[in-house]
Amino acid sequence: MAENDKVSLFGKLSPILIPVSRFLIYVIFIFSIGIYVYDRQLYSDVEKWNYVVAEDFKIEDEGYTTFTDSEAGRNAFRSGASAARYSYTVEGRKYEGSVVSPNGSKELTAEIHNQSESVKNEPTERKIYYKPTNHSVSVLFPNKYTGYPPLIIAICCVAIILFRLFRILKQA
Repeated sequence: MAENDKVSLFGKLSPILIPVSRFLIYVIFIFSIGIYVYDRQLYSDVEKWNYVVAEDFKIEDEGYTTFTDSEAGRNAFRSGASAARYSYTVEGRKYEGSVVSPNGSKELTAEIHNQSESVKNEPTERKIYYKPTNHSVSVLFPNKYTGYPPLIIAICCVAIILFRLFRILKQA
């Protein structure tokens, strides 16, 4: 009897859940497109941004583990998260940043972490790229913005919407 109650409860909630789930899919789609457009505008022409030398550059290891290759006797690879924090001055005003690349990353990959190890204690060696129209927006590596994560989410939402639309048209 308890199983029948669950079925009937789901049956009662079904008319509510379906419109709510559709609404959430539309919201997620609009939100992901909004993030893509905003970031695309924010990091436009990042390759052409001006740069200054970092005044203070720190790598903060959070659970970063080095695995040693026993045969070679050297560090084989790293696993974990490292974050970069830096400060810089533009036109007499001091700014702080932590964005590694325009693609939203605030964590250093193992390769970038290894490159940064050599300049960990030499902040004069690290360039900080800042947006000419908004000096508080900065990155360590001026890679071109791709925006793949929000686009993938948007494409998944469109696929779900189209699947539902084709299903409705097939029933008609």
